[in-house]
Amino acid sequence: MATKLRIVDVDDSTRDIRIIAADLIAFELEHEISASKIESFSQMCWLAWKAETRATKSNVTFDEWLETVDSVTDTEDPKDS
Repeated sequence: MATKLRIVDVDDSTRDIRIIAADLIAFELEHEISASKIESFSQMCWLAWKAETRATKSNVTFDEWLETVDSVTDTEDPKDS
């Protein structure tokens, strides 16, 4: 599992969000599968949204957030190399 996800917005702005244990556990509780088994784009987007709303203390809903996002991809954390 990536420790960071890269989010590209519809306006082409890009940011990386760090995934922490709280995000992974929230994912597993919400989706009832291991975070190591993420298999769909919607699941990756949900994890990115969860991490970003935690980090920024945002109250935006998943659907509202999704309207602004063009893509979400794994990115390697340079500290892990």
